[in-house]
Amino acid sequence: MAMPFIGDSQATRELRTLVARRTRRRLARIAASVSAHGDQALADMIRSALGRLARGGAGGEAVLFGAAARAAASNYEISTRLAALAQAALALPRGERRATIEARLFAAVAETTMLLSVAPRQVADAGFARRCLSAATRLRRTTLADLALLLAPHARGLRAPVTVDLVPREDAEEALTSDEVRLGGGPYIARLGRGTGLRLAHTGDHLVFTRGRAELLRIDPTLLAEGAPACDRIAERPLLAGSPSLRLGRRLVSRPASLTVGDALPGLERKLGRALTLIRRAWPEAWEEIHLVTELVIPLDEPGVVSYSLPARPGVSYINVWKKPFLQLVDDLLHEAAHHKLHAIEELEALVRDAGEPLWWSPWRRAWRPLRGLVHAAYTFTYGALLFARLLALPASDLDHRGRLTSARRLLEEDTMLRFAARDLARARRRGLLGPAGCGVERDLGRCLAGPLALASRRARRVLAGEGARGLRVLAGLARLSHELAAMRRSEPGVLVLK
Repeated sequence: MAMPFIGDSQATRELRTLVARRTRRRLARIAASVSAHGDQALADMIRSALGRLARGGAGGEAVLFGAAARAAASNYEISTRLAALAQAALALPRGERRATIEARLFAAVAETTMLLSVAPRQVADAGFARRCLSAATRLRRTTLADLALLLAPHARGLRAPVTVDLVPREDAEEALTSDEVRLGGGPYIARLGRGTGLRLAHTGDHLVFTRGRAELLRIDPTLLAEGAPACDRIAERPLLAGSPSLRLGRRLVSRPASLTVGDALPGLERKLGRALTLIRRAWPEAWEEIHLVTELVIPLDEPGVVSYSLPARPGVSYINVWKKPFLQLVDDLLHEAAHHKLHAIEELEALVRDAGEPLWWSPWRRAWRPLRGLVHAAYTFTYGALLFARLLALPASDLDHRGRLTSARRLLEEDTMLRFAARDLARARRRGLLGPAGCGVERDLGRCLAGPLALASRRARRVLAGEGARGLRVLAGLARLSHELAAMRRSEPGVLVLK
């Protein structure tokens, strides 16, 4: 596929369709695996739901492109691969052949979040393969429970009832407490109380949640599709003000070793809605792209935390709102959407072909990073630079004088750092270290720097120069930034020369 360029909402719609179709094929393979393991009723439910989602137009595509579907597909594939390697190792006596398989198993586990739990000393000791098999079995069980919650509301016409044991747990990455489950990959959250023994049954006409012999919730799945669940146990995540689809979760709170789910932040949906409105006025295509690749915003409200996104949670943006200037919120929403888009592209095309060593200078981190990190940074910060260029062009009725000065400064900062990154990406391309998608990023970054960003940067310099002594101080600071980055860049990998 052609790499979707920045602001190309039509290409992003095509990207979303391709990823959703790929996810449907991956989930269909899960149905085949479940059937092979003897659970024909669950396999039939998965197939029924996938058939309806495939015929469901944009709504079905949104579910298949969403975080829950793509995470379930990835987690099941991980559990299957780890279980196969662990079983192969355990079937052999101690020796060279088993050590070879355990080395492959260790490499596979190292690519997941399980490494410290199955290899706390980060070595493949005598119990390593057995712990991996147990972890893979738990992941498979959890994934099938999550998949049932996702797909059961979309299944119809089942030949037999389906019952699935659920795995209640706090899921901070989805802002869900341990007494909550998300239904159908949509905005509805069922609150079922705390405790073990939670089960979901699809009777053909209703979804029934039970704990032991107690029925907690019975609901007609068609009501979820129609947007009218009408039940005091079901809550709906709020939309950002003025957004047709972007939802807001409760905030996350840091603990010494983890994140936990906190309370909702009152009024935040209106503030983030205003940020989206400003993006729409400045750059309508970017507003559309945000909605195509983002489904949920989860806020953090504490110092020292940057906004972020996770490949394992596609479409979920974690935005720190702590005392954050309004234009920074605007930038963060678009920045994380750009990460989501590039993560989706990576599901279809290779971004890089290097070994993942930190040999590439990142002017944003002021540190040496793996090539993939530099590509992501260049892509997402190009979005930011173009956004500030668009904001700078807005009339005074949409952006005040202070906002114009901030946009001019931020545009020139990003332009300076992007030019450093462009040189290294060109070097990586010449060495054959960029995959097809990475080459697209490098090519389009060069076009942006030579075209729209060059023109906008000249305008930004004129705006700052017109501010007298204050603007000249900003321009002098930008010149110092360029010299400092050049000095750091000349240091050896892993060594920073700070001045």
